[in-house]
Amino acid sequence: MSWQDNIASNFGWVQDWQTLLGALLATAAAIATVLVMHSQTQQARKRDAHAMERKSFAARARMPDALRDMNDYCHAGATKILRNDKVLPNEPLKALEELKIAIEFIDTEKAEQLFDLLSHYQVYTSRFPDFKTFSPGQGIYDSAKLNYYINRLYGYARNREDEVEGESENERIKNSMKTLVSVKDKVTYEKDFDAARKLVDAYHP
Repeated sequence: MSWQDNIASNFGWVQDWQTLLGALLATAAAIATVLVMHSQTQQARKRDAHAMERKSFAARARMPDALRDMNDYCHAGATKILRNDKVLPNEPLKALEELKIAIEFIDTEKAEQLFDLLSHYQVYTSRFPDFKTFSPGQGIYDSAKLNYYINRLYGYARNREDEVEGESENERIKNSMKTLVSVKDKVTYEKDFDAARKLVDAYHP
């Protein structure tokens, strides 16, 4: 083999290795790009998770004040129902707005409970003018149920668990009825409270 043939052979070998090396470098670059993109995606997910967590904390921190305003509304409503005052109490609009925002960021179980509260509130306000017409007992029952929905979220909002284990929904609604109005009104309108307790037993056996 002549020296020209040796040079041609060596040059062909180098060309083959250059092609292979180029392919390896391209593959390495592609892998590096994928790893960088994956890292960026993970960092973005962590940032989003942290942002959502902060929003959840913020929503939860505003819940106690909103629930207190809802509770005040509920107590005022119960008193008006007993005294045949068909004018709605001032609606807790700010509290409602805070709770509607919170439902997007809090735990799913508590979001469902908050949805129950907001849904029952709509029913409560729509029925309010007619409570004395068909049954004040129904009005007290609906007030107690609204109060129950409010109270069961207080523990979560304050980062503690207030519900008594093993207590039935029937018992919890009846317990919420005890704090609705003054002792004087409870004694004066005992027949209406008795009718409300019977409704609790009928609807929540």
